[in-house]
Amino acid sequence: MAIPQVHLEHDDQVLNALEWHRQGLDFADSLHLARSEGAVP
Repeated sequence: MAIPQVHLEHDDQVLNALEWHRQGLDFADSLHLARSEGAVP
């Protein structure tokens, strides 16, 4: 995220995913979880 050529959509969700990954959750799982916030079944 400190790379000028990289632009993130939904950077708040990516930051959440990175924090969960830092705490031990698989990164792909944490990103899916972050992206699903607010989803309606």
